[in-house]
Amino acid sequence: MQQFPKTVTTDTVVDVVSQIVRLRDADIIDRNTFPSVFLSGRSVAKVPTSAADIVATDRVGDFNVTTTYAYFCVDNAGSAVWRRVAVASW
Repeated sequence: MQQFPKTVTTDTVVDVVSQIVRLRDADIIDRNTFPSVFLSGRSVAKVPTSAADIVATDRVGDFNVTTTYAYFCVDNAGSAVWRRVAVASW
């Protein structure tokens, strides 16, 4: 970030404000894409019976949460598969 010199001019203030606006725009873009970085897809009611329980309507990114597991449809080297993670209280 640019430091203010001892003599502050209008151009200096405009430069600093412009830098802040550019940084904030980058923050807003990052925030707007945040959900897609961590979880993108659709919540489905399906509870897979195995990792290979893939049907034509399943898409990578689909997920479901039950009282015992969280299920995620993921890409495994070009093929969709289901993965699950145990749900525990803490």
